[in-house]
Amino acid sequence: ETIHRKTEGNPFFMLMFLRSLYDEKLLQYNFGAMKWTWDDDAVNSKIVTQNVASVLVNKMNRLQGGTQRMLMIGSCLGATFRLSAVIEVMKNLSRVEMRDS
Repeated sequence: ETIHRKTEGNPFFMLMFLRSLYDEKLLQYNFGAMKWTWDDDAVNSKIVTQNVASVLVNKMNRLQGGTQRMLMIGSCLGATFRLSAVIEVMKNLSRVEMRDS
């Protein structure tokens, strides 16, 4: 009920909201009781972003710096790219950065 209300029933936002609760350890599976548990107050106070771009930016901001950098380089290579191409660009960038410092 709470999740439906906070996400207005939008399946994408419901999934993202549940995933964020799990990532932030506000939603946990209790293996002893064999059920999901959560902190009602924390879940109720959590704000749901109703913007896909904001959801993705928040998710990407939680990634490690190196992973963020790889994704930035990959995005410059196009909608699809090969990991080997990203690695090659990163090697070349590292050489240039070392030379310029």
